[in-house]
Amino acid sequence: MRCSAISTFVACLLVALFLRANPKPPLTVAVSPTSQTVKSGADVRLKATITNTSSHELIFFDRNPICDYPIKTHDANGNQPAETVAKQQSHCDSKPWLDGGRRILVRLNPRESVDEEIKVSFYYDVRRTGTYTAQVSRHLPDEIIKEDISSNRVTFVVSKSRLESEANFRKSANRRRRYQDLSYRERRLTRVGAQATALAGRLCREELNEPRRKELACCLGIDYLLR
Repeated sequence: MRCSAISTFVACLLVALFLRANPKPPLTVAVSPTSQTVKSGADVRLKATITNTSSHELIFFDRNPICDYPIKTHDANGNQPAETVAKQQSHCDSKPWLDGGRRILVRLNPRESVDEEIKVSFYYDVRRTGTYTAQVSRHLPDEIIKEDISSNRVTFVVSKSRLESEANFRKSANRRRRYQDLSYRERRLTRVGAQATALAGRLCREELNEPRRKELACCLGIDYLLR
């Protein structure tokens, strides 16, 4: 009986130590694309829903979106797109953005949520067509949690823009038209050449007087009929 009580106490102590070492995040981040497919050059927007899952009120500030909501984005080959100038100049690690920019107070009661719109195209150059995956994190003050809270992964597709599609269509139509014109000219020249060759051969085989030979040679442009 005494051994059982000791074992239970040790188990509870281990669970408490584990929970203390691995605290449950006080909030969750759920992300969904506002549009599954976007045209190249258009803004890629994500809707992030922040929910307070703790038992107490959370108070924090929204400042620079790039620093508050870090994003990991990759294309179908696993490559990260090029960063925008805004992201390159954000310097979130040194945190100079704490001195200026927006400062919006956010108060979340338990089980209360707030939505935030995030532009992926503000972070990365995603104009190249293809399929991309994105994962958003929420950075909070160390007093709330020291690690960033990650969201689910979402997928979005960048397709050709209308202007690009129209330009490709016009190029294809022009190529088709040039091919048709060339084919028509080649067929016509081949047909005329065959007719001229056949007529020249017939004329060579027949006895024609000199004026008639010169007339036909002038019309056909065949010099050897004059010889």
